[in-house]
Amino acid sequence: MDSVLKVQMLGEFSITANGKSISNQDNRSHKIWSLLAYLIINHNKVVKQDELIQILWDEDDRGVNPVGALKTLFYRARLELDNLWAGAGTQLILRQDGGYTWNNDFAMTLDVEDFEKLSEKLETESDPDLEDAVQLVHLYRGEFLEHLSAELWVMPVTAYYHNTYIFHLQRLLPILLEAGRHQEVMDICQMATVLEPYNEEVHSCYMRACIHAGQQKRAVELYQKLSERLLSDLGVIPSEGTREIYY
Repeated sequence: MDSVLKVQMLGEFSITANGKSISNQDNRSHKIWSLLAYLIINHNKVVKQDELIQILWDEDDRGVNPVGALKTLFYRARLELDNLWAGAGTQLILRQDGGYTWNNDFAMTLDVEDFEKLSEKLETESDPDLEDAVQLVHLYRGEFLEHLSAELWVMPVTAYYHNTYIFHLQRLLPILLEAGRHQEVMDICQMATVLEPYNEEVHSCYMRACIHAGQQKRAVELYQKLSERLLSDLGVIPSEGTREIYY
C-alpha cells in the first residue's frame, strides 16, 4: 500500500486508500465505526481494553462477556478495513501493551487534524492569512462524525469543532464581503446556513452578498425563510439589524 490514507470525519466518516473508500453512511453497525473513529482520533496512543469497553457500551449493555464482545467487534472492524486492500485490517489495527493502537507507520491525512492546525495558526499569528481561514471553513463539511452523533464520547468533540468553525466563519465573512468576494460569501453561507439555521449574523452576510451581487430576489427569499423559521421554532422575529437589510 503506497498511497496515503485519507480520513474524513467532518461530515461523513470515510477512509480512502488506493482509490478505494469505505464509509459509515450505509453501514448499520455504529459500534464498528465508533471503534474505528476512536482508534484513529487517538492514533498517537495505545487505547486500553477497559477504556474501549467503557466508550462503546453502557453499563447495562455490556453483557456477561464484554471482552469477548470487544474481540468480536475488532474482528468485524478489521474485515471492514480489508475492503481497502487485502490484509488492511490486521496491518492498521495493532495489539500492543495490553491495548490497541492505530498503526502510524501508514501515512495518513486526517481532516480534523488539518482543521486544528489551521485554527491554531489563525488564532496565534498576528497577521493571519485570509486564505487559511477560507480553507478552514471549507474543511468543515459537516458536524464531526454526524452519523455517530448519539455516541457519548462524540458529543463534546462535536460541540468543540462546531464552535470553532462558527468562530472563524463569523470573523471571515465580513472580511470577504469588504473584499468584494460576494460569490464566495454566498457559496460559503449556503452550507453554513444549513449547519446554523438560526444564526442571524451568517444569514445577514448571506443577504448582503446577494444584494451586492444583484440577486435581490434571493436575498428576500433568504430573509423570509429565516423569519418563518425563527417565528415557528423559537417564537421570535429577526433582529433590527437583520430587518434593516431586508427593508
